[in-house]
Formats: sequence, C-alpha cells, structure tokens
Amino acid sequence: MMRSALLGAIITLLSTALHAEPSECYASTFKLRDYSAATETWGEATSFMKITKIDNTKIQFELLQYGGNFHTCTLPGFATKQPDGSFIFKDEASYWSEPGWELYGAPSDGGACGINFKFTEQNVTINAVNSCKGFCGARAAFGGVIKKAQSCSEYSL
Repeated sequence: MMRSALLGAIITLLSTALHAEPSECYASTFKLRDYSAATETWGEATSFMKITKIDNTKIQFELLQYGGNFHTCTLPGFATKQPDGSFIFKDEASYWSEPGWELYGAPSDGGACGINFKFTEQNVTINAVNSCKGFCGARAAFGGVIKKAQSCSEYSL
C-alpha cells in the first residue's frame, strides 16, 4: 500500500516537472535569410505565442511562427488539456468556440490538423500532429520551441 502511494507521488512529481501551466507569453527572435533578394540579405523575425487561460482545461491562443524567406504560419485557436498535462488544438468544430471560425485551415489528406503544446517553466514545445499546411506559407511549418517571455503586448496576428 505504501509502495503504491510512493510510486504515485513520484509520478506526480515527474509529470509536474515535465509540464507546467502555460504562461501568458512566449517569444523567440532569430535571424532569417531572405533568399528572394538579389544580394545576401538577413533580417530578424520573432515567433510568438500569446495565451489566455479560459479555465483549468482550456486555453485560447495566438500563434505565429516563421519559416524560410519569412514565410509564416499563423493560428488563433483554442486548445484543451490532455491527461499527460500537454494541450492540443485540433482543426475540428468542437475546438472552435466562435461562430464562423470552424475548420479554419485547408483540408488535409492526413486528417484534421492537430498541434500539441507542451509547456515547461522556460518554454513551449510545439509539434504538429497532422498536416497543418493550411495555416502556413510555402516554406513554413508549425514546430519547435519558443521561450517564455515577459510580455507579448507588441505582438498580434
């Protein structure tokens, strides 16, 4: 009996260390090369994720990520908490709450777009579950890590 309680406590501690509650802001700035320019041109781009907590199981977010040649992926949406502590967005009517936003992305052969968000104390890791190209430019895709930031007030979709 005591052994199972100890095991449960260890699992709870590990899952807490692996997943944290979402912060309000994540932003990462990096250099990108503009391959469409006649001469070698570099610029800075900031990928960001703004979050509003709806309740203990649902968040509303704005996500912008950059890819090659400053192509972007943009997505305003809602994500629900999963048993493992991560959050998931699915491009299905049940995940949208505003009328007119249902199935915002383009249909995909691989099934509905899904994006998994794993939050730690320092960052959010983003993984696309199925093709989400309907939300992205030609040389961009959802994925990677964005660091926790102090403020996202200067960013919007």
